[in-house]
Amino acid sequence: AVQDGLHLTGPTTIVLNANGTMNITNSHENWVNQNMPLPDNGAIFVTGAQAGDNLWISGTLNGQLTVGTNRDLIITDNITYNTNPVTNPDSTDVLGLIAEKDVIISQNAPSDLTIQASILALDNSFYVENWAGLTPKGDLNIYGGLIQDARGPIGLFNPATNQIISGYSKNYVYDPRLRSIPPPFFPTTDDYVGLSWREQ
Repeated sequence: AVQDGLHLTGPTTIVLNANGTMNITNSHENWVNQNMPLPDNGAIFVTGAQAGDNLWISGTLNGQLTVGTNRDLIITDNITYNTNPVTNPDSTDVLGLIAEKDVIISQNAPSDLTIQASILALDNSFYVENWAGLTPKGDLNIYGGLIQDARGPIGLFNPATNQIISGYSKNYVYDPRLRSIPPPFFPTTDDYVGLSWREQ
């Protein structure tokens, strides 16, 4: 991000736009909804000097981008691709979301939330804020990938009634395009170890 990308300091909000730009709010740069193109190398990193200097993100991506932070990364609304790979597998839009702490879905995010991205929570978890105290919010739809050190909660589910008690119900689907076009600088590996298998 330092070379040919974008490196920011302090609390930052990024809204991705379907026209291939983004709006950024960052008090250190005195930016309020500053519109700009995606960085040349597709890398953004936000350094938080203290607790609370997090990164908030939402919107529609047109392009290839990886966004990272040394703090928490908070998803506030839907994150989708301009060209939907579910209906058009030739889409080249790809997004990586990396937090050195947690990746958190805001408790104010909408119901039936959609996230199209490869998500990596290095320090701990991907989870929903106040997951146990929320009213049922429908499905959390992830199309991409999810990597976390420990599985985080997104809601409560009653197996006896098949009903959501609070938060979201999971609907996670792997994006097979990630094998051939991972997000810029997103960690990858060619090594796989079979741990278990089952027939369906």
